[in-house]
Amino acid sequence: MIELANFTDHKDILAVIEQSILSCVADHQNDPKTIEAWLSNKTPDQLEIWLQQHIGYSYKVDNRVQGFILFSASGYIFLNYVSPKHQGHGIGSALLKTTIKHLNTLQVSMLRVESTLTAASFYEKSGFVCTETIYENQQPCAYAMEKDLVRT
Repeated sequence: MIELANFTDHKDILAVIEQSILSCVADHQNDPKTIEAWLSNKTPDQLEIWLQQHIGYSYKVDNRVQGFILFSASGYIFLNYVSPKHQGHGIGSALLKTTIKHLNTLQVSMLRVESTLTAASFYEKSGFVCTETIYENQQPCAYAMEKDLVRT
């Protein structure tokens, strides 16, 4: 079930984010410093601010959050995570479709995201195109991607 994210679910949301980040070995090579940097701002206080400033949806299975997406009203995805045990079951796609439907009501024409290496194929299958490869230490670390919402 998809619903507007509520801060009362912050423990579940943060657990999904942490579990997902820890499972994305290709993106951090199990480097503790990289993992710590990714998780450093994923706190209850920061989540509360994000939910006040942006739009979030949660996907619940058995009344527990198993997926979470956070995006701006102008069409930028900040966070998009699904718990590892529920990946590949359509949760990410359902959250993305809900995001697009929401943005269509706001007449947003383009959806953008900075994708991790791991998530790039998910976004490509969802109709996003890569507009830039982002490098760190001369190695690809992310992709700027976008999806035209007018032609979808």
